[in-house]
Amino acid sequence: MSLLLSIPSARAVEPRPSNQLYDVAGLRRMVAIVNALFPATRTALDAARSLGAGEAARRVRVASAGGRWSDETNAFLVPSLRTVAANTADVSALFGLTIDGFPTNDAGRRHLAALLGNDRRLIPSSGSLEYLIVSNWALSLPWFEPFDTNATRSSPFFGGTRTTSVPAMHLIATLSSTQDPDGTFVIIPLRGGFSLRIYQPSPGHVLHGMRWSPLLTPALDPQPHRVALQLPKFRFVQAGRSVLDQLSSFGVPPIHSRFGPDEIIQSATLDVTEGGLDATSRTIAYRMKVKFNLLAPKPLVIDHPFDFAVMDEEKHEAIVLGSVYDLPGTPP
Repeated sequence: MSLLLSIPSARAVEPRPSNQLYDVAGLRRMVAIVNALFPATRTALDAARSLGAGEAARRVRVASAGGRWSDETNAFLVPSLRTVAANTADVSALFGLTIDGFPTNDAGRRHLAALLGNDRRLIPSSGSLEYLIVSNWALSLPWFEPFDTNATRSSPFFGGTRTTSVPAMHLIATLSSTQDPDGTFVIIPLRGGFSLRIYQPSPGHVLHGMRWSPLLTPALDPQPHRVALQLPKFRFVQAGRSVLDQLSSFGVPPIHSRFGPDEIIQSATLDVTEGGLDATSRTIAYRMKVKFNLLAPKPLVIDHPFDFAVMDEEKHEAIVLGSVYDLPGTPP
């Protein structure tokens, strides 16, 4: 397993407007949990069971290699969906879930507040929830070859919008890497079968961003080289944000359940130091109850220029394409 990170290079043509950090493993896990708790088909449940077993095996492998991966997942269900969850009782053992109704006593509310952390402000305060799933994990991994703490010194980092002075770590080792006119790619091994992969485009080349980075393709073909690596020492803090509409961007399997969440929120931290890598993540999924007696038509007004298509929906083919910029009529 590799942790993917893309670091801005000097004088990139189109710098990224901000740093980005996504817990892709957390998204895969949350989708698997939702599909397993509320499966639409037996196939979805079987796929979730297989994925869960693989994740459990990986956690054991990491722990035995000197790393530490700890997690806690809680599913809070209302009675109407508790019946659905009861049909897949083995889900609790599979994912290590604690399944309960929404806490009503002070101790239960404090426990839920601690699980949600600062992200509790992102959960709707009005309306009624059908379910709330909170998954927290922490990962601590040492480098396979640690950086020399005595060699760390302040060095310039040429960011997308400014140049700053940051602590730079140094390591002389044989690492899989490649350097060509497009950029530099290096794999830094971590204990437990993990690695930190870094791709830095050359000056004048575009930083693609994590979802489109060459990091995710096998085309880079790194080879072992004796290198003197300089890497910034840094800490990422990604505040809670919506990630539900980005599942397909990271190759995360779709949500098959007809009880899919209305929102998935994720927060994460990442520390890269001379000793290794420490990461934490919180992924929250929730679904609101639909109150049919309170539903009102949602305004949808077409009164600005628009594109249109006449489609053969069975073949998913366009018959006519067009754009409307102006329409004949009288002045208002």
